[in-house]
Amino acid sequence: MKKVSQLKKGDLIALVATAGTFEKERFFKGKSLIESFGYDVCYDESIWGRNRYIAGNDIERAEAINKAFSDDNVKGIIVVRGGYGSGRALPYIDFNLIKENPKIFCGSSDITFLHIAIQNLCGFATYYGPMPAGNNAAKSYAEEFRAFFDIASGRTKTLRAKVPDIEIIRGSSGEGRITGGCLSIINATLGTPWEINTEGKVLFIEDIGEPPYRVDRMLFQLKMSGKLSGLHGLIVGHMVDGNSANRFEWDNAFREIILEATAGTSYPIIYGFPAGHGAGSVTIPINGSVIIDGKKEFVEITDFGVKNA
Repeated sequence: MKKVSQLKKGDLIALVATAGTFEKERFFKGKSLIESFGYDVCYDESIWGRNRYIAGNDIERAEAINKAFSDDNVKGIIVVRGGYGSGRALPYIDFNLIKENPKIFCGSSDITFLHIAIQNLCGFATYYGPMPAGNNAAKSYAEEFRAFFDIASGRTKTLRAKVPDIEIIRGSSGEGRITGGCLSIINATLGTPWEINTEGKVLFIEDIGEPPYRVDRMLFQLKMSGKLSGLHGLIVGHMVDGNSANRFEWDNAFREIILEATAGTSYPIIYGFPAGHGAGSVTIPINGSVIIDGKKEFVEITDFGVKNA
């Protein structure tokens, strides 16, 4: 795997909008937070584009990505927010250019489209993490960015989560490269040129606002597409329902559905990993390496894909 250069204080970070529209107040709050960690920030004026619920037309959003990866002055790229629209931009993104210019790239939710495409076509790690106009009302918002920058700067070498903070649904052991992201977006890649490749990998899934019957449908679509049979592990992050009254009922249903969809396999399954749409999420390196030890009951990310200084 190619390694990306770590960020240093004073480096220039480009903010890009590949998905939904956002409020200027939220954008500038996130921009100021990034600058408070010692980084310079730039963005193209096309970021203010509007096309219904999407931040501009598809070509402009793709060109902003291409420009950021081609600019030697830009050392890192963070997507402003998720929502919807990244998949529409994929045909206009120059993945050969990105492959030749690996950089720190961060975003989550709808940005799963880009994480999977870069993993498939470019071969370096990207970071499923916080976005400046994302969940910036959460108390944990600044800490989520701090944790991301600790990874991007090479300060964090490993990340471990263990019982009781996570739940072992199936306690075997496995290791591999991480793929995945938001479950509904993973499913949306199926049948496209950017379809997720799960063979021999550890699949990470999470989502928000998806009730059990829709998670059931999506997991069984993955099963029937052959995406759950060759895994080395499954890590389930935050499954946020937006209504705490449903939490216990939905969690129990999700566990049952996951076991039904993975019947006939033997790889380890982890539930409740602290990553995704929920507050207090850690950053997940897509294409990074992870070990799951079901006997010792821990998950450890061992390679974030960042070059040593």
